[in-house]
Amino acid sequence: MTVVAAQAAMVVNTGVDVSGGVDQAWGLASINPPITGNNPDNAAASSLPNAYVATPDTGFPFGQYWLPNNASPASLWITYATPLYTGGDIGRTFDYEQTFIATANATIDFRWLSDNDSYVYLNNTQIGYNGPANANNYATFNTWTYGSFNVAAGQMYTLDVDVDNIGQDSGNPTGMRFEATVVPEPTAIAAAALLLLLPLGASASRILHRNRQV
Repeated sequence: MTVVAAQAAMVVNTGVDVSGGVDQAWGLASINPPITGNNPDNAAASSLPNAYVATPDTGFPFGQYWLPNNASPASLWITYATPLYTGGDIGRTFDYEQTFIATANATIDFRWLSDNDSYVYLNNTQIGYNGPANANNYATFNTWTYGSFNVAAGQMYTLDVDVDNIGQDSGNPTGMRFEATVVPEPTAIAAAALLLLLPLGASASRILHRNRQV
C-alpha cells in the first residue's frame, strides 16, 4: 500500500522533509494490530498515514537508549504519534513506507536504526534485518544496520521498514530512522570527470564528436 506520493528524487532520509511535524517523504502504511478501543495510546489511531518526527527528543528514550537526533544530522527519528508515546502497550508492527522515482542508475547505500526489531523491503523483497541478536539496535549504527540496493533511472520503487515493537506494561516507545546515500554508477562519475577537464567554452558533445572522427 503506497501512502506517500512518489518523490521526484532519490530516497529521502527520515525527518528531512517535514511540515507541521509530519514527515512528507515517509508515511505509515499500516499498524498491526490496529490501535483501537481504550488503549492508552488510542489518540494515535487516527495518525495513519502520517509518520511524525519524534518529539521531544530529549529525555527517555533518547540518550539512554535511542541514538540522539543530533548524533547524525542526516536524519531524525520518526514514529507513529506526536508527542512521542513512551507508555506501555501490546506488541505491534509499524510499517513505515516511502515511494520514490530513481533519477539515475545508481547504488543506494543505507543505514537504519529501529526500536525494536525491523525488516527493510524494496518492492516487497527483504534487503535488511535488524534483530534481537544485534545488541543496541537503536543506540548506534553497526555493521548489521547497513545495506545497499541498485536502482534504474526512471523506475519507481517502494521502501518499507517494518518495525516490530515488543509489548510491555511501561517504557515502550517505538520508532525508526533511515539514512541513504546515492553512489553514482562509474559511467556517470567518468562523465562528470570529463566535464571538469573540458577547456573553457568547450562542450562535452563537441569533444566526444571530435573523438569519434579521429
